[in-house]
Amino acid sequence: MRSHADITGEALATVERHGHGCLGVFAAEGQDTPVGGGYTYTYGASASYGLPEFVVVGAPSDTAAFMLNALYAQAREHDWNLDAGERLTLAGFGGSFSDGLPVLVAEVPDEWRRDGGPFAMTRRLYDRDGFRARQLVWCDTEGRLPGDEGWDPMGQVLLRDEADVKP
Repeated sequence: MRSHADITGEALATVERHGHGCLGVFAAEGQDTPVGGGYTYTYGASASYGLPEFVVVGAPSDTAAFMLNALYAQAREHDWNLDAGERLTLAGFGGSFSDGLPVLVAEVPDEWRRDGGPFAMTRRLYDRDGFRARQLVWCDTEGRLPGDEGWDPMGQVLLRDEADVKP
């Protein structure tokens, strides 16, 4: 089994090479995560780019990492602030969303940044919980987001009440 020091060293190397990393968290059989199921979060973006760290809830980790990597690349290219409430369109998706994937930036509850909550690697790397954190919420199959009539969360768990997530 790898030590915390080994895992932290690998994460720091990832940040050095790529600017940020993505870490998938899965619920073991019979156990829950803070959101009941899996989620993927970032580490390194606050230090490397001055942007918030993000979490995606309910998507397979490879899909979530693709969304998060696209988000940071486009945020840096277009000088996006990634403030809570922003609706954005991520390029690079095919199929029904070849013109872009609509997403919403939502605030993350404070307890998600603190000890015992997710973003454990982010806290471990930077020994603090003062970073900004957001949830990336993706659209349903009709392109609707929270706040749009008929939005279907499709397995996503909002970390705040839907009324607090709308732009």
